[in-house]
Amino acid sequence: MNNISLNIKCLIILILLSVFAKARMVDKKSDIPKGQLHKYAFESKIFAGTVRDYWIYVPDQYDSSKSANVMIFQDGEYMIWGGLESIATLDQLIYNHEIPVTIGIFINYGNFPNPTKLEQDARVNRSYEYDTLNDRYARFLAEEIIPEVEREYNLVTSPEGRAIAGRGGAFHSGDEFAAIRGAELRNLAGTGRCQMSSW
Repeated sequence: MNNISLNIKCLIILILLSVFAKARMVDKKSDIPKGQLHKYAFESKIFAGTVRDYWIYVPDQYDSSKSANVMIFQDGEYMIWGGLESIATLDQLIYNHEIPVTIGIFINYGNFPNPTKLEQDARVNRSYEYDTLNDRYARFLAEEIIPEVEREYNLVTSPEGRAIAGRGGAFHSGDEFAAIRGAELRNLAGTGRCQMSSW
């Protein structure tokens, strides 16, 4: 699988997720190897005071001696259980050799578990993280989350093998990541209100 085609492939993943969500077309035959989903919690220093859950999808074909591509899914819980069949779709696309072996990082926005009085109405940090025009979310992914995952999994370091996906505000934070840290992650796909782009 050459790297040039990955830009198109990451868009295909998001298109297929949207289609499968409506038509339930994912092939769930028992002979398709199933990836594993591991849940973690993370306390950010960049977004001080916030914690979040995230899940790592590890395809059955993953071999730790070889670098795997990586795709970040924002609004992670929704992308797994919101009717998009994300995990089954990845299983199928990897099994059919339509995309390379790809580890998925499904990450939630942060929340404040012990809010101060001023934070009582802002326990959820989604809008601040996804919609604010600064470099903090890009730094959070590049400096905290990706290195954390790399401690356990062998991820590609080339930008062509990394992608990010989101919907709504999560799509725009992917745009910001591209603008700020484009040398580290070149591929972008967004769902929700038909927003998609790639570079």
